[in-house]
Amino acid sequence: MAYVRLTDPFTGSDLVSAMQTLRDGCVSGLSLDVPLFIDASRITTGPMNSAEINRMVLQRPAMEDVPANRPVAVVVPDVRFMVMLRLYGVMAHMSGLREERRQFTTLRTAEAAGWMADQLGLDAKSAGQFRIEIADAVSADVLVRRRG
Repeated sequence: MAYVRLTDPFTGSDLVSAMQTLRDGCVSGLSLDVPLFIDASRITTGPMNSAEINRMVLQRPAMEDVPANRPVAVVVPDVRFMVMLRLYGVMAHMSGLREERRQFTTLRTAEAAGWMADQLGLDAKSAGQFRIEIADAVSADVLVRRRG
């Protein structure tokens, strides 16, 4: 699993860059075909406007070779970001891009970790350890972390 933390200042291009870095194999042992946990909980700038979202949609075709069925958990700082991600999904769909079929967006890290543990089919003990690892990743200064 890849863990990506987004921090201020943040733009849609930052997210696309992080995904391209993983896609291109620039992080040893990680790629975009693995489950992805995006922690955007520490972003304090406002969500992107529609023009920035449109730029992300235009950059998205470069990512079409990424498996659509891998689980993606996203932790956002507030409801505005949840709306922004939904708008991105709608705009991407209207542009003919495929949707991420297994994406979960929430305000709570523990909830996202629980969802991801379920998606990975972890037993109760492994799921508990996984939640601890995610909590450690959130509290540490980690940009990308590999799990087992």
